[in-house]
Amino acid sequence: MLYSLNMHPQMEEQSMQILQRIDSGRFGYEAISGRYASFFLGQLYDSQRKLDDAIKYYSLCTKYSEQVGATDSGYYLYSLISLGEITLKKRTR
Repeated sequence: MLYSLNMHPQMEEQSMQILQRIDSGRFGYEAISGRYASFFLGQLYDSQRKLDDAIKYYSLCTKYSEQVGATDSGYYLYSLISLGEITLKKRTR
């Protein structure tokens, strides 16, 4: 919702918290939440041209998507497309 409302600083903070809670094994936080959080961070950093950070989070999104068997989802597919586009951008610099 924060992403849709263009509240990027709050979205970034909440997404980072979700990923930290997953990493620490906190109850109730799992790969589906990680998929969303990492995708929106990838989008944010891509739009800010922080390409290395975008790569990190789009890649994490694909990992979480694969864990839950959601490789036909838009989050997974768009992350793959974005990773390819970023690779092309970095090669043409």
